[in-house]
Amino acid sequence: MKLLDSRISLDGREIRPVSDAPKAQEVQIVIPGAVSIGIKCADGIVLANERRSIWGYTVISESVKKVFRITEQIGLTIGGLISDMQMLTKILRANANLYELDKEVPMKVKSLTKLLANFLYQRKMAPFYTQIIVGGVDGDGPQLFTLDPIGSLIPDDFAAVGSSTTLAISILEAEYSPSITVEKAKALAEKAIVNSIKRDATVGGGIDMLIITKAGSAGLSKDLA
Repeated sequence: MKLLDSRISLDGREIRPVSDAPKAQEVQIVIPGAVSIGIKCADGIVLANERRSIWGYTVISESVKKVFRITEQIGLTIGGLISDMQMLTKILRANANLYELDKEVPMKVKSLTKLLANFLYQRKMAPFYTQIIVGGVDGDGPQLFTLDPIGSLIPDDFAAVGSSTTLAISILEAEYSPSITVEKAKALAEKAIVNSIKRDATVGGGIDMLIITKAGSAGLSKDLA
């Protein structure tokens, strides 16, 4: 049996490729810089980030929030698109609240992190442009996790993500110890961010922190010249 020529339609007309068909419009996604820091301490968790948002070579804002409280014991610090950060935060807060209403106990850190990882993996063909550090304290003690845009989940003692990762992680690597306290970790996170700002023009504006302990969580902010 002879196969039909794929260039011939059923009514016998020849189908010619269209050489002048318009190309798909190129879409450029601008990812703002970030110095997203997470530190697991002996007595809690420190999450920190800077505040600058850019578009190309223009500074759009110096007061963008990149550190988020999800529950009283769990928080995130994120690098990536601001809209994606805000949407993921809304989704996680809603799920954490529904879980607590249903089970009458707060959601554990690892449970919420796995929920986020599963959600990101489901969207791997159209991912959120984010890198995320999740930190919190529950019955298992302080816990810290990093996640990439498609849901890879990595537990760690300290982490840095964003455009200034290489600048910040070197300072954390040199000065971190498992016995570090929250007070010392706050100073270490600030040092990593300030030194990153000196070399990375896409970050700056100030520093936001979220401190999480067994007693709860508290936010801190500091303006930078």
